[in-house]
Amino acid sequence: PTTHGFDSTRDLSRASSCSDGSTGYATWEAMAQDALELDITATTTTKQILQICPGTTLIPGDNEAIILTNSMEVRCGQYGNFEDNCIVSGGTSHFIIAGESANINFYGVSFREASNSSIRALADPDSSVKFLDCEFYGNEGDDGSAGVDVRPQLDGARAVNTAFESCNFVNNESYHGVLSVRNASTTVQKCKFHSNSLGGAIVTYFESDLTLSQSCFTENDSEGDGIISISGDSSQYHSGGNNYGRSNNAHDCETVSIGNDGGVPMCLQFEMLECISEKIIGAPSATPILPPPSSTETDGPTPAPGPKTSAPTFTLFPPPVPTPAASCNSLPTYGVILSCAQMSLLFWMFLS
Repeated sequence: PTTHGFDSTRDLSRASSCSDGSTGYATWEAMAQDALELDITATTTTKQILQICPGTTLIPGDNEAIILTNSMEVRCGQYGNFEDNCIVSGGTSHFIIAGESANINFYGVSFREASNSSIRALADPDSSVKFLDCEFYGNEGDDGSAGVDVRPQLDGARAVNTAFESCNFVNNESYHGVLSVRNASTTVQKCKFHSNSLGGAIVTYFESDLTLSQSCFTENDSEGDGIISISGDSSQYHSGGNNYGRSNNAHDCETVSIGNDGGVPMCLQFEMLECISEKIIGAPSATPILPPPSSTETDGPTPAPGPKTSAPTFTLFPPPVPTPAASCNSLPTYGVILSCAQMSLLFWMFLS
């Protein structure tokens, strides 16, 4: 069969039958060997799929990362649902992304306990990497970030564009944060960062662009300037609004630190008093947000038929409360300190 315009008819000789009746991978060795062959044949219009069997933990050895250089999709089960419990755990790194036109998507996978950056994204700027409904848990970083380390292959060049939606980053440890970006653009939306240490959550270097919206940061620690550190050498920070932080600790800013070329950094506050992100840390989302269907090629796995049973959740954040009708999104992206509720209160006090 053909899935979303991608050729999935190739004989994956090392794949096996999964518990849900589909075909996928139950060992890291099998997936790595097939990935090498598929990567050679993949193109920008023919995306190959690496499907992990639901309920499977894949264990790479040291220096056994899978290298991806073309159009590939790595997903949990048939539909890319985090609740199907696909885990990649251990090893030095899990995946290395390289090449001039890589187009890589990850759906619903938990990346755990890599000793030196779970994902190394080294591809060129014409490439893209997307993470949807994924988790980065308990990873470490030595010369890079613990979770996803984005950097160019050549000094001074631009690096691959990355996007994260509905992802969790929990208990990771690196002086470069859980997500670091060098000379590249990245978008973070509806993500949770909890209990990450040494470098906090996100660090950008050189001429990078970070766009952040509807994300929550709790109990992170950083020995750097901020929980989110934006370097002062032409990096840009854009807030899409509705970000939240609580109980974070950093050298200068418990929120967003904008570097000042060696001087005192400028601290920008988060916009919300409550976390409004849909996903709860430590529990899979019952219905992952998938890209809209298309009559041609799409970037998402096929939605699962019928309703999915909600997974049990526990609350690490205060429950969301109804927000005022006014929106903070109409405000400038820098220096938004008062929430909509606070401004409404001051407005009525002024009138009275």
